[in-house]
Amino acid sequence: MGTRGLAESNHDKLLAEVDARLDGAGNAPTLLTVTRTAIESALRRAGDRPHRDATLKAIEQYFAAFPADRIDHLRVFSKKAMRLVVQQRAGLPTVRALNTNHPLRRHNDVALTDAVAASDIEEPTRIVEVPPPPPVVCDSFEEMFPAAIIWRLRQVLTFFQRRNPDLQRELPVPFLLSPDFDDRFQAAIRDQIAPAMWRQGRTITVLGTQRKWQRASTIDFWAFVAEDPKRRERVVTVWDAAWTALRQQRTAREDKATGRFREVWLALPALKELRERLAPPTPQAYDMPPVRNRELELFNALLFEFNTLALESAWTKLRQIYEQEMDRRWYQDKARQGALRDSLLGVFEDLPDSSGEFMAILCYFNFPNMNLNFLERFTHNKGSNEAERRQKVPYLMRFLDHERVPEIRRQEMETERLRREALKVRKAS
Repeated sequence: MGTRGLAESNHDKLLAEVDARLDGAGNAPTLLTVTRTAIESALRRAGDRPHRDATLKAIEQYFAAFPADRIDHLRVFSKKAMRLVVQQRAGLPTVRALNTNHPLRRHNDVALTDAVAASDIEEPTRIVEVPPPPPVVCDSFEEMFPAAIIWRLRQVLTFFQRRNPDLQRELPVPFLLSPDFDDRFQAAIRDQIAPAMWRQGRTITVLGTQRKWQRASTIDFWAFVAEDPKRRERVVTVWDAAWTALRQQRTAREDKATGRFREVWLALPALKELRERLAPPTPQAYDMPPVRNRELELFNALLFEFNTLALESAWTKLRQIYEQEMDRRWYQDKARQGALRDSLLGVFEDLPDSSGEFMAILCYFNFPNMNLNFLERFTHNKGSNEAERRQKVPYLMRFLDHERVPEIRRQEMETERLRREALKVRKAS
């Protein structure tokens, strides 16, 4: 083994030993102590002192900007910092041993080292996207029809399931953002909605006679429907009828105490069945409001009104604007204050009703520097008073109604204050 290969081997061994000590740290203070000790050991020569002091200061500021219970987040940060220190100390090439999105330097931060380009350690906000379901191949039209409906719906549902793996929010996600809801909604479509569509005379079954369906895929079905507006109209008609049949009915009911009649909304047995199907398995799995006519209208809209290409285009813009305004990399332009808010308002204008609400909440579960205070202030753009806001953004308001919101909002505001103070200190250094 050559001299360079031996050096790399020794440094790999050192990093493995440090990783083991970092993994053994059970809390943030201990983790910070282990990190400090490791860096002081690696940069112990007299000439290393300026670099060592600046590095330790940046690391301490980073720890101060995050809650102590974010131990996993801080551990990843410590490991990456240690790798950069060791690699630069030895003059080794930068090794991306950890593919994380906890950049150690921003355009206005104190550099951990002047030797490494910012592009080596600054990456976009890490978000894991759930792949849309692959096409399903079927042997008959009877098998194809429900599979095709579910396949198209899941193109939308999986879009809303993307997550930042480094960001742990404490509130339960709204139903549309939950894989558990996805599973239950599929079952409801397969066992309740699709059979109701099928029972509507020959509206759908006649499509099965217009081509051979053996070994056809769900993509083939929708391509076939798109070929003729009348075919699409058939599917839209029975889809809409299936949801309309579930709607609550307005009726008058006598109040036995007063003898007066009052208007109430009656849930039919089929709607009660749907409610049971879509109920979350646990309160933390997802938040599901009582399924009423508003929810039925949303479910109805998912099949034809929610366009995944438009959703992806809106998401790409929101993600870019978020970073430029709230979490800028050195290579990005600075967005003006309020740019993310305005981009979200544009989503409400360009996409179907309710999609903007769920998109805003999706941003909260993916963008680290967006907080509940941002969402609460955003709702004021949708109504001058609470009644208007509850009418226009009911799902967003419901999300902010959770009993833990005041406590979490205070924690997030304090974290944001510490983060801003740390950035000011770095800029002044």
